[in-house]
Amino acid sequence: RNLNYEHFHGKSNIEENMKGPMRLGEIITGTPEEKIPLTGIFISAKVQDLCALVQINQRFFNFGTENKEITFQFSLPKGCALNSFTAEIMGNKIKSTIREKQKAKDAYDDAISSSHGAYLVEELEGLDEMFRISIGNLPPQEELLITLCYVTQLEYCLDELHLLLPNIDTVSVQEIPAGPPSRHRELFTSSIGFSIQVAMSNGISNITSPTHEVIVTSMDKNRSTVQFNRSIGLGRDPLIKIRVDKPFEPTSNAEMDSNGNINAAVSFHPNLSVQESSNEIYSEYVFLVDCSGSMGGSRMQSVKDVLQILLRSLPSTCYFNIIDFGGSIRCLWEKSQLYNQNTMEEAAASVTKKESNLGGTNLIKPLYKILNTPSLPGYARQIFLLTDGEVENSDECVELCKKYAKDTRIFTFGIGGEVDRTLVYKIAAETNGECELIVGNDCEEPVMRQLIRATKPAITGLSVQLEGNNLEEAFITPYHPPSIFNGDRVIIYTHFPKGSTDLSQRIALKLVGKIGSVPFQQEVVLDLDHINNSEDQLISSLFAYSAILDLERKTSRFHDSLGNLLKEFDQSEIDKRVLEISLQNGILSKCTAFVAVEERDNSVERPLKHVQIVQETKKPVMIAHLQLSDSSGGYTYGSRGGNNRHQSNSLSTRYERYDRRDDDRRGDRSRSRSRERESINEYRESSRRVYLPKRVYDESASLSWSSPQKSKGTASPTREIKSKWRDIVQSQRADGSFGRDPIQRLGLDEELKKYPENQWDLICTLLVCLVLESKFAEEKTSWFLMVKKARIWAEGRLKLEGMDAKPFESIATALLSQVVV
Repeated sequence: RNLNYEHFHGKSNIEENMKGPMRLGEIITGTPEEKIPLTGIFISAKVQDLCALVQINQRFFNFGTENKEITFQFSLPKGCALNSFTAEIMGNKIKSTIREKQKAKDAYDDAISSSHGAYLVEELEGLDEMFRISIGNLPPQEELLITLCYVTQLEYCLDELHLLLPNIDTVSVQEIPAGPPSRHRELFTSSIGFSIQVAMSNGISNITSPTHEVIVTSMDKNRSTVQFNRSIGLGRDPLIKIRVDKPFEPTSNAEMDSNGNINAAVSFHPNLSVQESSNEIYSEYVFLVDCSGSMGGSRMQSVKDVLQILLRSLPSTCYFNIIDFGGSIRCLWEKSQLYNQNTMEEAAASVTKKESNLGGTNLIKPLYKILNTPSLPGYARQIFLLTDGEVENSDECVELCKKYAKDTRIFTFGIGGEVDRTLVYKIAAETNGECELIVGNDCEEPVMRQLIRATKPAITGLSVQLEGNNLEEAFITPYHPPSIFNGDRVIIYTHFPKGSTDLSQRIALKLVGKIGSVPFQQEVVLDLDHINNSEDQLISSLFAYSAILDLERKTSRFHDSLGNLLKEFDQSEIDKRVLEISLQNGILSKCTAFVAVEERDNSVERPLKHVQIVQETKKPVMIAHLQLSDSSGGYTYGSRGGNNRHQSNSLSTRYERYDRRDDDRRGDRSRSRSRERESINEYRESSRRVYLPKRVYDESASLSWSSPQKSKGTASPTREIKSKWRDIVQSQRADGSFGRDPIQRLGLDEELKKYPENQWDLICTLLVCLVLESKFAEEKTSWFLMVKKARIWAEGRLKLEGMDAKPFESIATALLSQVVV
């Protein structure tokens, strides 16, 4: 009788979204003689509680006979911040410095013009999480080692931490040609290598990997090292799962940065398991349905079917509403209503009459209506957006949703091939939700998968308080944290300027909010007795990255809860602060770049060959975190760095980059930059194209909720299964119970009459649970919440009546043996 909740809650979005490899850079030029292959890669990581520092060493070799200037790009998962870049060539190690972006580009150009070696790392404008490395004057027959470091937060999933690492297909790793031995053989003992050091304040229970064979060496109960077996699995991103002894115990770490400032990191992971087990979910659900003309036919029927399942799956403590949109708006109610039997029946009746008759697609109007209405106190507002179209003002829609991300998260579902995938992805990403792309018309499984994630208890109205004396100069980030749902965690960083306060006093962080109408607070005393002075600067780098995101996303201490600048500040001050934080902490941002110059003896000048570079990636950039869903024929997108929806490359596209000509570099710079922008815009536009999977879900599986038996022709096995279980559960009540209707449909009405009438509802409810669990296990995603609610009702009824559950379970099991489906 126990449901396997881990079937849904035991897998993080990382694990779901990692079916394709997250490839790093391979530099490819025009001809085989000009190719600059990858000859080795070594990835190492240091994990401290919820934070990680990842170092990627890549070795290349110039097979050509001329100096080359090369450029290649790479992507990092959302939520990662570059904090270091070094290059090593001809025995010289060149460490980069961070500068304002234009000044860094000027220094790079000056070095190239003077025949020196030069290296530049920058974030691409207009393309999030995409970066470019430019390498100037790479000598022929020489080996180049580049080292990139980035920091990130790990994803928490129940009592596990998940760390996803980039992978390289070994087919692309070539041996160095005959000649001088590699200078880096001590690092590259094989073509690919991984090494991870793990330290956990709350103890390490075990470390595993579902993707690769790993060798774990335990140092003590808090520290371990992880190495990969030599046989690295090709095409899969290495995923490390770290199970901790005390998953809900807060952690506190502090570090001194290079300027003498103290940065502390505190992780909060509230345990709401009790509320979840009793289905005490205080959320407001708004189902925003596209009813424009293009949603007609089987597409609209599928939406109506899934809405009927949604209505029976909602928790009894929630509020809900259904709003249709197109050229106009059609609301079920003017404001959300409490979920009960009457409102569920009224909503179900309205769904049967729903039509795609609202003209064009105007999304901004219903979004304004929903978001400008204050959210219910103590309730987390969650929007389910189902659409198949495009809008002209997509940026305006995204900005509006971002503004209300503190108390509203949005799950988006793009139906069919014409949907604006960039729009639905960005709305979900900016509001901490999820995005699913549905290739066929059947949206049942992806929608129900996300409702399972959305029906978790939440702490809303969060604020963070810093308690202590003389803390005026200290500040925290993120300043306006969004709602926390069960299983989530939030890391709060605190910055103490050098000499600004007495660190020997008791300083505490307090997380304050509400669970429904019940106040919540959790306090953690900062551990400032053990301040780390590590050169890694892990906590300081993540503090700086979080502070920059706060400023860029308008969620900082200089903004109100809706993202409006406080009166005493203007945008120029915000831009200045972003630049200062980036430069002081060595964190790459949109306004800075890493640059390194290697001065060379130029008595012997070699011609510099400029080559056109083509980079192959597995996905369009703007639709990161892609998954092909085997069951629904759709794609799943992840949402954000904190929950780390990491990139999986499941598609192919080729992107030709511009080349810098041999003429005067400074005189031609504007032309080169212009061509670069054109290439980037073309690449961004390519992300809107439709990429269909090889196996598209059978659209005939979509059937009518109200009359499945009227379908014409021979139904597919999938259709028959859906018809049968939907037929059984359509009479479920709002409280989760079932009456005689399912028993009558199963032909067991006479058997039921053998028992007292006041026990019929209990017997019927338990029997339906057993039928679904045993006969329709493959449809578990769709009926999971209905069964969960039914079992909670049954347990409550037994407790209220003071009855033993075993006799009723025996009756239901006996009836189950007579069920034939």
